[in-house]
Amino acid sequence: MRRHVHSDAFVAAFRIACGQTTQVLALQPPAWTPETGYFTGGTAHTDTTLITTGTAPGAAPQAIYQSQRWGQFSYTIAGLAASATYKIRLHFAELYYSAAGQRVMNITANNQLVIQGFDIFVAAGGANRACTKDFTINSTPAGQIVIEFNATSPGGDAKVCGIELAGTIPASDTPRNLTASAAQTYVTLSWSPPTFPSGAIQGYNIYQNGSQTPLNNTPIQATTYKPGQESPALAPSTQYTFSVKTVIGGTEKAAASVVVTTNALVQLLFEDTFAGTSLDQSKWVIESFPAGTTNNELQSYGNPAAFSVANNTLTISARRDGNGNWYSGRIHAAEQYALYYGRLEAELKLPSIKGAWPAFWTWALYGGGWPGGGEIDVVESINAESIIYSNLHYSQGGGHGQSGPHATPIDITQWHTYAAEVRPGYVEFFIDGVSTVKWTQSQIQASGGNWPFGTVKQGVTLNLAIGGVWPGVAPDPSVTLIQMQVRNVRIYP
Repeated sequence: MRRHVHSDAFVAAFRIACGQTTQVLALQPPAWTPETGYFTGGTAHTDTTLITTGTAPGAAPQAIYQSQRWGQFSYTIAGLAASATYKIRLHFAELYYSAAGQRVMNITANNQLVIQGFDIFVAAGGANRACTKDFTINSTPAGQIVIEFNATSPGGDAKVCGIELAGTIPASDTPRNLTASAAQTYVTLSWSPPTFPSGAIQGYNIYQNGSQTPLNNTPIQATTYKPGQESPALAPSTQYTFSVKTVIGGTEKAAASVVVTTNALVQLLFEDTFAGTSLDQSKWVIESFPAGTTNNELQSYGNPAAFSVANNTLTISARRDGNGNWYSGRIHAAEQYALYYGRLEAELKLPSIKGAWPAFWTWALYGGGWPGGGEIDVVESINAESIIYSNLHYSQGGGHGQSGPHATPIDITQWHTYAAEVRPGYVEFFIDGVSTVKWTQSQIQASGGNWPFGTVKQGVTLNLAIGGVWPGVAPDPSVTLIQMQVRNVRIYP
C-alpha cells in the first residue's frame, strides 16, 4: 500500500484520533486510528459538545473534535520512508476557554519549531468551532516524525484533536509495541496494530517457543492475549518466546516476537477466582449502611442482590428502584486476609457512565482510623472518564494528606489487571504488569505526611458507589443499572 500527496490537495495517508481508544471512521478512508501507542504524556478527554466544522479547511468529522489530548505531550509516527517529506494537518477545537490568549502553544516536529504562538480560539474564530493548521516536515533517517505540543500561555495547556499525515508510506504488516508482562503461570501480551498494513487486518495468531501451531484456534481480534490463562498454564520461573503474526487476506504476515520469563512461585495469602455461583462469604464480608453515610454518595449498601457470580466473574450491580433510590454493593476481604505488606491485584472491567464511582482499595478497617491509618486506592474511576486514578491517603498536620491522585488514561471498559505492591518504604501501582506510579515513605514524610503503611492492618475492599462528592453528579434519570465486574482477586504476602 502506498498513498501519495498531490500538489493541489491534501490527501491523507494516515490519521490519528487524539484522545480516542477505539476506531473512529472517517467519511472516506483511511479510517481515524485510535491514539494508543502513539502518544507520550498529557491527558485524554472526550466531550459531547456540538462543534461547528463547516468553515474549517479540510475539516474532519465532528466526532474527531469531541475528543482531545491536552497538557504537555507528544506524538510519534514511525515506519515512514527515511528522510522523506510529509505534510501534517492538525485539527483543533476550543471546548474549554472562552477568550483569546487563554490557550496558546508552540508546536515542534523533529525538534524544529513549525507552529509558534498558536491560539485555537483566535484561529477558529471562537469556541466550539473547528480549525486546522498545516505544516511540512522531513522524517528522520529512521523514518520517524515526533510532534511535540507545549503551552506558552500562563496556566494554559496545549491540546490537539486529530492528526493527519500526507505522503508516501511503505506498507508494514508487523504488529507494533509488543510487550509481555509476567505472572507465575501466565503472561500478558499486548501490542498495537501495524500502522500501515497492506490490507484489512483479519486478526492475529499467537505462537509459543517456535511452534508451528498457534495457541489460538482462530485469529483473535483483540490486541492482548494471555498465554497460560487462555491456554494451558505456563511453568513458573521459565523463559518463553512468543510471536504475534498479523493475518491479512487469510495469510500470516511478518511476526513481532518477545522473550519473557515467568515469575517464581509465590505463596498466596488470598485468592478468589469466583468459581461458584454465589459470593463466597467465608472470604468476603458484605458491608451494610444507608445512603449518604460516606462522601454524600447516593447508594445504600447491604442488599445481597447487588452481587452475582457466574463464569468465574463477580458482578457488582448498582440499581435504582421504583422510588428513585439506589442500592449497590461493597465488600471487603475477611480480617484474616488483611494486608500489612504484600501485593494485591484484581482483574476489573469498569463502567464508563456519568455518576459511577467504582473502586478497588484498602483502608485501616481493623483499627487506626481515617486518615491516620492510611488508605491505598489501587483503582478509582469516575463518571465517563477513560482514566484510572491511584492514590495514598494519610494524616498530615492534624488533618488529611494525599499523594495524588495519579491519573492513567486507559479504556476502563476492557479487562485490565490492577495491582499495588506495599513494601517497606514504598507503595507502587501497576496496570497489566506495568508500573504507573510509585510513592516512597521519604517523599510523603518530606511533605509533612505520616506514613502508616506496613504498620496498620489494611482491609482490601471493592465497591461501586453512585454519585458523591468526587463524581459530583448523579446518573441520568433514564439509567437504572450500572455494573462493575471482577475476576481473579489475589493477595500475596
